[in-house]
Amino acid sequence: MNEIKLPLIVYLAGGISDLTHDEAFKWRKEVTKKLNPLGIKCYNPIAAGDFDKFNDGEGHFKGGDKICYHRDKFMVQKSDIVLINYDTFSKTKSVGTCVEKGWSDCNKLVIVVSQSNIEHPFITENAIIVKTLDQAVEIIKGLQ
Repeated sequence: MNEIKLPLIVYLAGGISDLTHDEAFKWRKEVTKKLNPLGIKCYNPIAAGDFDKFNDGEGHFKGGDKICYHRDKFMVQKSDIVLINYDTFSKTKSVGTCVEKGWSDCNKLVIVVSQSNIEHPFITENAIIVKTLDQAVEIIKGLQ
């Protein structure tokens, strides 16, 4: 009997607030481009047009309303893997990303964090730590 193989779903977490569209979107687009051809679906929290709806007029995302919170929570809960790009925290810490990491921990998802020199146990204890997004992509490919 053939086993039904469902595609993996990866939620792409990382900074959005105070970043330009390119800073927030480019890495997510690149990861999606590498994983989609393998049948791995990526959830991108800014692909829904929120950036255009909730920007400060100078090209920086400034939040939104409750829909962002509930939609992102739904996407995290439906994902198999959460890929957190902590390299996007150069300007400001992302509260949303920390909450998304908590949601993923409660749902026992595999978490891949791309960043070097992270030592806090709330970040490292339930995560596979890698230095580059390419390494994270290779780990995710291996889980397919």
